[in-house]
Amino acid sequence: MTSGSELSMAAKVISWIDQYRGEDFQNPAKIDETVKRTGLKPFGRFWKDVREVVEKIYAQQGPLSKNLQRSKLAIDSFIIAFFGLWVVAVIFSVESLQTLLFNQLSLITVLALVTLYTVFRATTMRKIKENSNAFSQDSKIRSAVQNMIYYLCERLRLEKEDPKKCLMQLHYPDYYGITNVGKAGALGRKHYSAIPSVFDAVVSKAEKYIKAVECWAEERQAFESLLRVSPKVKIQVLIPDKLVGDKIFQSTCKKVIGRIPGKILVQACDLGDLNDRIVITKNKVWRTKGREWHTLVEVEEPDKRRGLEKSFDEKWSNAHVVV
Repeated sequence: MTSGSELSMAAKVISWIDQYRGEDFQNPAKIDETVKRTGLKPFGRFWKDVREVVEKIYAQQGPLSKNLQRSKLAIDSFIIAFFGLWVVAVIFSVESLQTLLFNQLSLITVLALVTLYTVFRATTMRKIKENSNAFSQDSKIRSAVQNMIYYLCERLRLEKEDPKKCLMQLHYPDYYGITNVGKAGALGRKHYSAIPSVFDAVVSKAEKYIKAVECWAEERQAFESLLRVSPKVKIQVLIPDKLVGDKIFQSTCKKVIGRIPGKILVQACDLGDLNDRIVITKNKVWRTKGREWHTLVEVEEPDKRRGLEKSFDEKWSNAHVVV
């Protein structure tokens, strides 16, 4: 059994390694220590695949990163002092100070310093990555992170843990098996906030077709995940009749499903015994044990798998088109 705290640590490891694709470099020794604390042997293997690359990048960022930190500290201090003086000038109505601060030269100086820092930061990060040959290793880091995300989703499913406890801060949101819950740049965020998505991990591996039953359609994330599936995969979704006029589902149709017309085929009917969230792919069948997608359980018995797919096909042939 893996505890929720160990899975949360695994999410931290994923964040730290992904951020090596960007501009934040956690100490490899700390990553190594945290990987060991998770007790997840596959994580150790995935980490081993990229450890050398990560250590090279970290070794290169030493003196360059220190210069960057010093310049940021200097600029932050200047801006804080500038606006601090402005607040004082406004509160105490010091007109001479207001005139001094808010003239063209002062404002141009502030903008110039911010611009110079932005350029210096971008140049510094490029040097770090060029010196460590990181650009050519990006796909290797991404592959290791993707494998970790898939494994984390599987552990969450098996341990019946809530994915929301495993928040990740990612530089790039280009992974399967995640749901983005916060965008970079919003409210000053440097990274995308994401949580593991068992449903996304399952459907991203599907071949040829996906047949899904969505009983509640309360969340757009499931349909967002289906939109990301390969165009070679045929996608059919059954929903209950009562959802056809539902406002939340209508909004999902307009903002998500309708984004790529014909990508997801949706039909409605009386679901009968198909009263759970279900995913059927070429080789596997999954059924939830509750309302949440992360409670998916694989149907092992061949007869039950065939029975569920047959029931789906019968319902589909008699259902009416929604989208």
